[in-house]
This record gives sequence, structure tokens and C-alpha cells, in this order.
Amino acid sequence: MSSGRINIGPLSELEPAPARRGFRLAPRDGMGMASNADVVFDLPAARLWQAWLMVAARQPRTTLIALDADRHRSVHVQQSRVFRFQDRVRAEIVEFDRRRCGLAIDSRSLLGYYDLGVNRRRVLMWLAELREALRVAP
Repeated sequence: MSSGRINIGPLSELEPAPARRGFRLAPRDGMGMASNADVVFDLPAARLWQAWLMVAARQPRTTLIALDADRHRSVHVQQSRVFRFQDRVRAEIVEFDRRRCGLAIDSRSLLGYYDLGVNRRRVLMWLAELREALRVAP
């Protein structure tokens, strides 16, 4: 899949959205926020990447719009149920070593001034689903 005009470079190069319109979690400094141990995983990056893509694909009204499989980066758009407002969800797997990696997620509204906490709830929900998928995976 071609990234076209979508920025799929390192998430660390993307300016965080204002807190009222977006939410970001990252495994370490340099991603636009302080370290967050909740997004560090003791498993190979390839396994986390496959689980992430599976979880994102299961989300309602969500479309994969850009993918860089070699660098473990993706961009999805999820539409709101009623008004079809679009939010962009960028993710990147950060490999620390062969058996440890982190997930950086940035979710932001593309329209409007305030998201009513939707992006924060989305990131936390997708992260919980990811943890569950990894827990039950063989």
C-alpha cells in the first residue's frame, strides 16, 4: 500500500495535536511525551505489529490508509458513528532489542476544536484490546 500524501514518517517527527483534539501514548521520550511503561512489551516487534494490525482491522468504521510494514508504521482513519467525523490514528512499533519493543499511538481529530475525550478513550480501548489479543495468542 502506498502512503501517498499521508505522513508515515517517524511518529517522533509529528507534532502532537493539542490535548483538546488528540491523544498520544509513547514508550519513551522523543515521541512527544514522557516515557510510558504501559506501552512497552516483552516480545518481538514483529509479533506486536501483527497483533496491532489485527486489532485495528476489527475496529468499526476504520480504514487502513497507509502502511510501512518494514518500519512497522500504520495510519488508520476511524469515522464517528453518527456524523462520520474522521479521526486519524497513527501507530509505530519501536524496537528496543530482539525481545522488547514499544507501541507509539497518536490519535487526533481532523475536524473541530474539541474531541470530548474520544481520542484518549480510543487509544486506551485499542491498547486494552491489543493486550487481550496478545494474552490469548498462542
